[in-house]
Amino acid sequence: MREAVPSISSFPLDVMTRTPFRFFVCCGVLLGMFLATSTVSSQTKEPKKPFKRPVPTEITRQIKDKTPEEIVELLRKVDAGAVPVGTVEEVADFKKKKGSILIGLADALLNTEPADDVAEEANMMKINGLGLLMQLNPDDTAKIGALKRELEKEKKYPKVVAECDAYLYIQKIRKVFLSKRVTEKDFDRVAEELKPLIRENPDSPYVAAAGLLLAVTSAYEGKNNLDGFADRFRNDFIKTFKDSGNEKLVEIAKQIDVDSRKEVVVGKRLAIEGMTVDGKPFDVKLLRGNVVLIDFWATWCGPCRGEVPGMKEAYAKYHGRGFEIVGISIDKDVSALRAYIASEQIPWISVSDTLTVSAGMPSLADQYGVRGIPTMYLLDRQGRTLSTSARGENLKRLLEQEFR
Repeated sequence: MREAVPSISSFPLDVMTRTPFRFFVCCGVLLGMFLATSTVSSQTKEPKKPFKRPVPTEITRQIKDKTPEEIVELLRKVDAGAVPVGTVEEVADFKKKKGSILIGLADALLNTEPADDVAEEANMMKINGLGLLMQLNPDDTAKIGALKRELEKEKKYPKVVAECDAYLYIQKIRKVFLSKRVTEKDFDRVAEELKPLIRENPDSPYVAAAGLLLAVTSAYEGKNNLDGFADRFRNDFIKTFKDSGNEKLVEIAKQIDVDSRKEVVVGKRLAIEGMTVDGKPFDVKLLRGNVVLIDFWATWCGPCRGEVPGMKEAYAKYHGRGFEIVGISIDKDVSALRAYIASEQIPWISVSDTLTVSAGMPSLADQYGVRGIPTMYLLDRQGRTLSTSARGENLKRLLEQEFR
């Protein structure tokens, strides 16, 4: 699966102004302290707290003297905080902190025994937090399953139970897509399962499951030399969303449709102008007469780095015969990018999307609707797109055809 740009999409950095970021940091440090607190309490035989749900000490301190209404508002602010663009480690750390804070605040609110509508919202915020932690450890669904059983036992909040089901379903189809034996029939089966679930639950993670499906189809297409495979599923979901009559799904369909117009198709010429990591202007037209690999990537992207050995092998084999590579990095930290290029001794042209934008030119990633990396296109000697999935074994096959 292609690594998200993360989503395969980018996120705004305004979280530091929209939410109290220092609160995120200090709360994140001591999350999980309720375990230590429980141990100390049992050893000293202090009276057992009447609360049903344990809450981390730091969160308890933060909400001291706050009313349930104020806790609700705080929950909403934390939930609205967007995941910032950054390294894999930074994004993971943010998700862990945000998820843990959502869970702690939700449990604190539920301990006040609020009205049913407030309790339902608190449980929804809690499942959002559990969902973030599940992104970091996809196989750990125990807490989501436990919350579902608790709510089913209470026979309350069917909306939250449905949300739990959606997260568990994402984990289920993830296992399917990670299987080495996954086939086209598996994609068709999951797509048919998802359509009614999305129509019935337009505000649920089932919509995210559709995004996962569409992302994985692109990776599968590249692995199996199936140009057009991903387009079939994308167009199918656009129709499903538009025909649903649901306002939110119709808007999602429109956005997918807009993004698809940016997509590169076989036969399309790419106008790529930008700035190299050395601050020099670059225009892909100067490479006409060569077979050119265009690689959208980033230093923090594991699958991107995994493609480098094969690219070096291809470059060494065919560069003398008219093969060029243009790496287009979406790294924000240009210094780190330069250091990586130097340490890996990357010999081909390296363009920085960050420097390109700084020079007043449009983002190349936005221009071509890049939603995940690595994204790799192969251009023929006239600058036309030969393949939109020029990765791994498919790249080897394509180059063998061009240079036979």
